[in-house]
Amino acid sequence: MHQNLIFNSCRESADHGPINSWDRQPFVTTVATGKASAKMLPRNISRNFLAANYGGTNGAIDNDDGSIHFENNHNFQVYGHQKFKTGGIRSYGNVIAYASDFGAQWGAPGSLGETTPNAMFDNIVFFNPNPKGCQYHNEDQWHARNNTLYGACVVIAKTKKTLPEWQAEDPQTHDVGSRWFNFTAGSGTIIDAARRVLLL
Repeated sequence: MHQNLIFNSCRESADHGPINSWDRQPFVTTVATGKASAKMLPRNISRNFLAANYGGTNGAIDNDDGSIHFENNHNFQVYGHQKFKTGGIRSYGNVIAYASDFGAQWGAPGSLGETTPNAMFDNIVFFNPNPKGCQYHNEDQWHARNNTLYGACVVIAKTKKTLPEWQAEDPQTHDVGSRWFNFTAGSGTIIDAARRVLLL
C-alpha cells in the first residue's frame, strides 16, 4: 500500500483508523523461501498520508487481531497511535503527529504469542499534550532505537520513567540512539518532517 491519502474513514465505528488489518487464512506458497511453505512475505505500508480523524482512536495504522509481518514505514500519520496487536510488525521512518501513545498498549512480541518481536526505530513522534503522560512503549523487548520524541509529557508506559531514566538503566540495549525533546514542537516543524517523509 503505497502513496495514498486516506482520511474520514472511521465515521461510524470510532475504533480503528484509516488502515485496519486482521489475520489471514494460511495458504501454501513459494514466494518467501522458494519452497512450499505457509511463510509469507511482509506487507509493506509506505509513503502514505493517513489521518485518524472522526474517532479513529486506534491510530492511522491499526494492525489488529492476528496481523503479522507488516513493514509500516515512511508514512505521515496524524492522531491516535500505532497499534501492534500481535507481532512481527516493524514501524520505522514514520512521522507521527499529535500521537496519544506509541507502542504503549501492546506487548512485544505481541499479545497473541507471535514469536517475532515488534520493532520501532527511526521514527519521529510528536505527542499530544496529555496530563496523564504521553505513553511510549511498555518496556517489553521492543527493539526500540533511534526514535525522536517531542513532548513534555513523554514517559515509558509501565513505570512512568522518562526516556533518559530508562536509557540509563541499560545504555547498551534500552532505546539506543533515541532522543527526547521536552517540549511540544510547532506546526512548522511537523510540516517540514511530513514533507521530507513523503518526498514532497
